[in-house]
Amino acid sequence: MNAEKKSQWGRQCSNSDWAGLVCGVLMSLTGGVIAEPGPAYLAAEAPVTPELRGDRSATATVGAIPEDLLNQYDPFAVLPRKWLPSLREKYIPKTGHSFVDGIQFEVKPRFYYFHRDVESEGIQETAAFGGELGVESGWFRDWFRVGLTLYTSQKIYGPSDRDGLNLLAPGQHGYTALGEAYADFRHGENLLRAGRSRVDLPYINANDFRMTPHTFEMVGFRIASIENLRIGAGHVARIKTQTSTDFESMSSVAGSDQGDRGVSIVSLRYEFSDETFVAASEQYGWDMFNSFYVEAETLIEWSDDLKLELGVQFTDQRSVGDEWLGDFKTQSAGVKVALQYCNFAAALSYQRTANGSGVLKPWGGSPAYNSSIIQDFDRAGEESFRLGLTYDFAPHGLDGVSVDTSWIIGDTPDSGSQASPDQQEFDFTIDYKPSVELFDGVWFRARYAKNWIDEGNDIEDIRFILNYSYQF
Repeated sequence: MNAEKKSQWGRQCSNSDWAGLVCGVLMSLTGGVIAEPGPAYLAAEAPVTPELRGDRSATATVGAIPEDLLNQYDPFAVLPRKWLPSLREKYIPKTGHSFVDGIQFEVKPRFYYFHRDVESEGIQETAAFGGELGVESGWFRDWFRVGLTLYTSQKIYGPSDRDGLNLLAPGQHGYTALGEAYADFRHGENLLRAGRSRVDLPYINANDFRMTPHTFEMVGFRIASIENLRIGAGHVARIKTQTSTDFESMSSVAGSDQGDRGVSIVSLRYEFSDETFVAASEQYGWDMFNSFYVEAETLIEWSDDLKLELGVQFTDQRSVGDEWLGDFKTQSAGVKVALQYCNFAAALSYQRTANGSGVLKPWGGSPAYNSSIIQDFDRAGEESFRLGLTYDFAPHGLDGVSVDTSWIIGDTPDSGSQASPDQQEFDFTIDYKPSVELFDGVWFRARYAKNWIDEGNDIEDIRFILNYSYQF
């Protein structure tokens, strides 16, 4: 959220006794704040904010420091944005060709500490440093470009007997992998991509919830030349999971050893306006299972400070072809309502999964509204409620500080073939994205989560994450 909007919050909300009373009561009852219901894998990509907006949906798709900086005192000289551009100018001189002159680099280091206590099983613990380094060329004659991204995660701390958190490779070993290597071809606003790349779809996505994301071997195209309608299609053949250095077939990662199969995709999104859309994604996993996902959302703006968001979603999954993963079918549906007033938002969502099976998601994060830090609440026969609150502290002079907390209750069948224990989860996140120049591009996140399982092993998480992002 920009500084102008935050200052408006500060002026308007601080002058409202009603707003102060409501926010104060809610804060005292919840011990903090929470975000609108949304998939956990999307929440991992940006700081929490009470600002309701449609672009957060599941379907929205170095070298030596130059001498001149060493010869003078500059408290900001250590910032990559100070010395990386000068390195670029020195080693990549202008050529007059857009393919070279338009090259963009992206540096995204990440520190991650993760501590998990599983009742009756012990402690898992890892600290790692790594991230990604990407480069993308400019457009050659406005129709062709290429890109590469290198990912790495290296151990800072990680006893071998506390393995299992997926910040490092099995055995608490570091890893490095070329996760993206793609070519783009475009005609007008229409784009074709082939190679290794991220994918951003419900159930097939980067799921950047640890040190490095999933990436995929794929070919896909996007048509954007039809007014208000975006259409995409493609085929995903292989996946590099978060801690792997190799790409494996989609069927192998899903749990089949009978051969190599991929997933063919068709997706569309129609925007009635900036505030209302409907979208669908069809994902056919050959000889595995088909996933059909549809969602619709609308944002009602009574004023700049008072907004209401309504959303519905539905998933249908069922085995297809030779049914390498077994014969099954299931459905899952959810609804949400979120209300924002100034710098505060409250949201409620409901999710229900059919008795036939839990939702399968071997290739990415779940788009379910009640997907949370530890669990997704989409087991067979499970129905769940989620209450969430989010608060931005900008009006109180704490620019860049926001807090999110949620409580989820999941109820499952007590008997029958799909019986499983009920569960509850509490999540708390505090984000800090400094607005001062020295820390431009830095994002600090602290997270706590506790999952209680009836007659099972409770899980407690503590996470500290430090991100930095810079393009030049």
